[in-house]
Amino acid sequence: MSKHIVNPLGSPHKKISSGLIDGPTQKETYEYNVKVLTKRFKKVFDSLEANLKPKTKISKRGKLKGSRLHMYSYNNKLFTQKEDKFQDFNTTFVFLLDVSGSMSAKTEGVNGMTLSRLGLSKAILKALSIALKKSLKGKIKIEVLLKSCPESKFQEHGNAGFLSRVYSSSVSNINPNVIDNINYSCPVADEQGNQSGSSTPELLLGKAVSYFLKSYVKTKNYLVFNMTDGDIYTNMSSENTYTSWSNRDNYKCMKKYFKGIPFISILMGYGFGKEDMKNHPNPVLCTDDKFVVRLETTISKLARSLSQ
Repeated sequence: MSKHIVNPLGSPHKKISSGLIDGPTQKETYEYNVKVLTKRFKKVFDSLEANLKPKTKISKRGKLKGSRLHMYSYNNKLFTQKEDKFQDFNTTFVFLLDVSGSMSAKTEGVNGMTLSRLGLSKAILKALSIALKKSLKGKIKIEVLLKSCPESKFQEHGNAGFLSRVYSSSVSNINPNVIDNINYSCPVADEQGNQSGSSTPELLLGKAVSYFLKSYVKTKNYLVFNMTDGDIYTNMSSENTYTSWSNRDNYKCMKKYFKGIPFISILMGYGFGKEDMKNHPNPVLCTDDKFVVRLETTISKLARSLSQ
């Protein structure tokens, strides 16, 4: 049966979960998490914006300050200069979100509320997107990319990996609400429109990510956040061969495509060994009960470091 590529955010003929744990209150839980996290992130970015406001400093050159002329015989700092860090402050946060089936595991959101890992990841990304629209005059851009790999073979390519750009604050007609539609599917459908679920390609998509950064990120700086539960597995078999994607392959791609790139891996869940941690660039382990706090702290620290 032939396969073709479809919109990963569309409504698949085959029912695929939206990333929220089943239950009548899950939508309300998700929306509450978005609301609270938006306020938290906005507070962080508002504080950062205040620190970036132009300041006047005393210097050896600039605009002469007459009230300091009496110091000339022992101090040559007689001028004022405007220091405007905000002028050069433009950065893109690039998020690579794992949409594999294992992201359906339960995790804790705001106030101990239960969501799936994917559901909470969506709430965080939407909250960040809304907060950044309201703060820093849009100086920090945000890009959301999905990493997926079909559970069934895609034409003669086997189980090829897919990188899907679903949200960009640089594109004015895209609303952050599009993040609500992210699900566990891969953008591959059969003739009846049934979409495939996804396994975990991780840095199998390293070359595609590298191309995206060079072609679509236009800001002076960027930071890449890989959000995953770390279960690296992809069956890449084609008609006549059997190949699987493993930790070792992930490490090779990390060295080849992300050397010198500011890259952080947000690892969700438990059970990560030294081998798992070694095969992810700059891993930050976020156990399910500390996911929100750890990720919020990491993003806050990085945002503040950009103003130094």
